[in-house]
Amino acid sequence: MVTKTKLVPPDGGYGWFVAGAYALHQFVAVPTMQIYGLLFKDAFNDLGFSATDTTFVMNTHVAISMFMGIVNGPLLKRFGYRKMSIIGAFLFTLGIVATSFAQTHVQYIITFSTIAAIGVGIGLASYPVAFNTYFLKKRARSAGFALAISAFGIVVMPQIISFLLSNYGMKGAVLIMGSLTSHVFIAAVLLQPVKRHMKSEVIIVDDPKETPKDKLLATWEEFEDDVFENNRQQLSLENELEIESKYSVSTPFGSLPSLHSSII
Repeated sequence: MVTKTKLVPPDGGYGWFVAGAYALHQFVAVPTMQIYGLLFKDAFNDLGFSATDTTFVMNTHVAISMFMGIVNGPLLKRFGYRKMSIIGAFLFTLGIVATSFAQTHVQYIITFSTIAAIGVGIGLASYPVAFNTYFLKKRARSAGFALAISAFGIVVMPQIISFLLSNYGMKGAVLIMGSLTSHVFIAAVLLQPVKRHMKSEVIIVDDPKETPKDKLLATWEEFEDDVFENNRQQLSLENELEIESKYSVSTPFGSLPSLHSSII
């Protein structure tokens, strides 16, 4: 029996801190869009905003945060998920705090619909990338943990906002909300590069007792490792040709279901 050692993601360990960071960001960022009407309704009425003006502010916020998906890929590849999540945390917090001083429709569009939205959009892309690099086998369980906490935020945050509005008014409530969003800085700094936490794993290279099914399973695992080592980015032509010749599959990802079904 021949064995070799390779580095694999921790699939736990420090990865749970990353899962917690992902959950913290979702806990704060996702409810921000949900509580928009509750938070600004009275202020917009006092400022004389029409229903169209009110809807435009929110829809622009959502559109810009989703539009960031176009540029997030190159930015994450260039700067990494940790730096990008810190930038996103800064813009998100800055946008929310600046919104508390907004007095006109244009100012709300600049602060909430643009600055805060860009920060949210960057975070929504950075955290899943970091999360996926830390987990392989336990990804479903850890993702469920993170999503459960974010869902809890959607339930709790409106109650917090109602309390703040009744005691501090709209401006005070938004300022305190800005302090709450600043906690995403803690989540951002927890996203350490996965190479710091890789663990060694001993694998069997050649075992005469292996059945054909065992070999096929090993081939599948090696294929997943190759994709992981390419940082889960789109495979280049050279990568595709190498993997096709090595594993007798077609890329990108076209024949994965068939290979997986043949294993099962």
